Amino acid sequence: MKFLCFPRMQLWHSDADWNADLKQQWQPCIDQKIKTRKGAMTLVAVFLFFIFSTLGLSMLYFSQIYLKLSAYKKNSTLLAYASENGIKLGFDHLLNLLSQTVSPSLLSSHESIELREDTINKGSEIVEKLLGLRLPFQNSQAWEHLWWESITNFYFEKIEEKEDYFHATYKTAISSVGKIKNFKEAKKSSLEARLGIFAGNLPLPYIPLLVDKKLDPDQKNDLSRNPEFQEIKNGLYRQLADYFRQRVHKEY
Repeated sequence: MKFLCFPRMQLWHSDADWNADLKQQWQPCIDQKIKTRKGAMTLVAVFLFFIFSTLGLSMLYFSQIYLKLSAYKKNSTLLAYASENGIKLGFDHLLNLLSQTVSPSLLSSHESIELREDTINKGSEIVEKLLGLRLPFQNSQAWEHLWWESITNFYFEKIEEKEDYFHATYKTAISSVGKIKNFKEAKKSSLEARLGIFAGNLPLPYIPLLVDKKLDPDQKNDLSRNPEFQEIKNGLYRQLADYFRQRVHKEY
């Protein structure tokens, strides 16, 4: 607020009276001017304090944001690793099941008809019989503060029917979830594959044990010494023996 001062007009008898009266008239204006300067300095100090306080609080706030973003980025990377481990766990489990399956497996005519009908109706009984597990099956593991889980399931896609056998194709879906202890977010991943199964009176080219070429004596010896080949051959012989034993028992 500004104050306006106007001197009063009057007659003076001497120079001393004039100076004294002039000083008396302008004294309020001088006091107001001095007081105004003191108030301005106070406002400047308060304004500077406000600016520096705002800058300091802003730096603290942005530091917290940076720390949160860094932690979120780190947790996102760990979640991706955990989710990928879930996919690897499910796929490795599926490969182990398939490697332990004795192929080919012998079926009776009744079992073959039942599996064909179930497959035509888009069932998955043939997959459960092949793997020896009920669908879907799941696995989980944990390491320190990370945890992952995988679920494997099979979905019917198509069937190719022949006179004596059929070929069924299933979509293999492996889904996984990765989590971090005391962290609400989770990461999901998925993997798709295809599984083809032949069943019925199969032609010889579809049997894995068939070797479609002539072998020299050294190759035959190497093949006969192969432990995996011997295990498959012995398992097939046992299945053939059990199959024919059941056939003979039914006929007699």
